[in-house]
Amino acid sequence: MKPIIAITGASGFIAMQLQKHYSDRFEFILISRKSNPSLNTYSFDDIKANPMLLSKATAVIHLSGANIGDKRWSEKRKQEVLDSRITTTKILVTILNQLPNKPDLLCASAIGIYPQDNQIYSEYTKLDYNHYTSFSEEITKKWETATFDYLGRVVNMRFGVVLSGHGGALNKILLPFKLGVGSGISDGSWPFCYISITDLCDAIGFLINKRDITGAINLVSPEIISYKNLIHTISRVYNKRCWFNLPKFAIKLLFGQMGCELLLSGQKVVPLKLQEHNFKFTYSDIESCLKDIKLSRI
Repeated sequence: MKPIIAITGASGFIAMQLQKHYSDRFEFILISRKSNPSLNTYSFDDIKANPMLLSKATAVIHLSGANIGDKRWSEKRKQEVLDSRITTTKILVTILNQLPNKPDLLCASAIGIYPQDNQIYSEYTKLDYNHYTSFSEEITKKWETATFDYLGRVVNMRFGVVLSGHGGALNKILLPFKLGVGSGISDGSWPFCYISITDLCDAIGFLINKRDITGAINLVSPEIISYKNLIHTISRVYNKRCWFNLPKFAIKLLFGQMGCELLLSGQKVVPLKLQEHNFKFTYSDIESCLKDIKLSRI
């Protein structure tokens, strides 16, 4: 009998890729906005009314949350982003704590939890969850804090930028190159920590099996590159010239705080726990990753 895995945010890009990746290995309970019990799909209202719907789940992969880069950050949008993560996580923890057999909770987070400076951070870096210098830090620290009341095993999955040819941030970066007007941003000197969708899916399956791993886990490639490295590698792999670099002021003007935090800065992060447990990355360098994206393999 296949293990049963529940996924929230079931219609999102990562959730869809997980279902495809593990279609032969797991049975899925999907938690989405609309319920369809015949397809094993339920809403949060459904599982609040009947927590036992999740009683046979081995693990719950919590991916619900509004897209952080989808809209400019007004105060209203910031609150929507926070509520979509923290409120749903608190609800989910309350539901799961009612179950006699507690499934493992693998909750999404992000490397935005780390400071944007030139230091290298691992999961063992001590963080002050009551202090944040950016909205990215605020989101992730409050998100992880919402899992601390869970009585079962918790893994806080700190995602880097997820790379795939089938969705996610990379498609927006690639589009100008595909149109023949490839561009970078300023000097591109800030860090760009990424993980291929293949390695992300493999790592999540690895974490489901490795029950001795708990707490924070950095889901990033071992390679730390700069945004400039990314753009140069795209130009080489796709054989498309990078014609110009957008100035920082244009990004700030167009996207405000969101642009400053998501497009003009980054963190240096290493996947130390995965490495300690001998996880094998399929794509540990950006060039091999982009080559297989170009060939539509990932």
